[in-house]
Amino acid sequence: MRLLICTQTVDTGDPVLGFFHRWIEEFSKHCESVIVICLREGDHQLPANVKVLSLGKEQGKGRVTRLLRFFYYILRNIRSYDAAFIHMNAEYALLGGLVWKLARKRRVLWYTHKSVTMMLRIGSRMVDAICTASVESFRLKRPHVIVTGHGIDPVLFSLPRARPVDFLRMATVGRITRSKGIHVLLDAMTLLPSRGVPYRLSIVGSPVTRSDERYQDELWDKIEELKLSTFAGFVGAKTSNEIPAVLASTDVFLHASDTGSLDKAMLEAMSAGCVVISSNDAAKPILRMIQDGLAVERPEAEALAHAIQKVHALGEDGRREVGERSRAYVAENHSLPKLVEKIIWILRT
Repeated sequence: MRLLICTQTVDTGDPVLGFFHRWIEEFSKHCESVIVICLREGDHQLPANVKVLSLGKEQGKGRVTRLLRFFYYILRNIRSYDAAFIHMNAEYALLGGLVWKLARKRRVLWYTHKSVTMMLRIGSRMVDAICTASVESFRLKRPHVIVTGHGIDPVLFSLPRARPVDFLRMATVGRITRSKGIHVLLDAMTLLPSRGVPYRLSIVGSPVTRSDERYQDELWDKIEELKLSTFAGFVGAKTSNEIPAVLASTDVFLHASDTGSLDKAMLEAMSAGCVVISSNDAAKPILRMIQDGLAVERPEAEALAHAIQKVHALGEDGRREVGERSRAYVAENHSLPKLVEKIIWILRT
């Protein structure tokens, strides 16, 4: 198969989308050639059978230029690919859908988010199949939705676990934005000392929008107000290649997101052997299967503190066992090689 991939960014240094570099590498193992059209191109080291074509955002190109480039690329290379895989951006499906349909190119959209935009409503009708990580990750009723699981690289997250210390090393990883519920995590931290739970909390990530920046400022103020600066703080954004080392030194991964879809960061933590505590609806059935008490009904400080206390009571051996069960679950249901094999099969069918 010769594959066209449309995505937002090809850049190993991107703290949010850097992971997709590994996806492209995995696709290249199954394809004769891969052409990648991206909005922005950064650092990458891809196999010889992969060609990256940028729409020029990193060069400051405007929307009209990027649009013209998109049509130029898909038409100029129309005989060089057999199918199109669109990652997250339904705009690509909408713009290229008619061209690909007339050229008889099979089209598959990958989308995992609770947000339902008009672009998604229209673009999702321009593809042959929609792949998503979980039932909760795609909120439109479409007959051609296929739940495939996420794509977590099991090798990348197989670093040896750090030696235990005399306090719980906790972390939350992702974009610094209100929907991640970091303010609730800070409230939960204030309840732990009275319950005999020593801890340190690392907040890994960075804001993206101005609203996110204001939220981060609020969190800084909250840390000072609650006198948590000794125990909790920001460590900044980490690249996809740096995250495994962070997680290997984390005992408990906290996840108070209300996005509703199955979070990749949570699965990465599980793959690294962390104990995950989450209030996310999509995560609850998974966590209940792994260990009682890890799924929190609502993102509230009291409930989170209670769950952390229970995890602390498990001891080092108990947490290690939970981590191994978590790692095995991700390897079986959400590994990147298995996901790519499924998508390739769908693209061929």
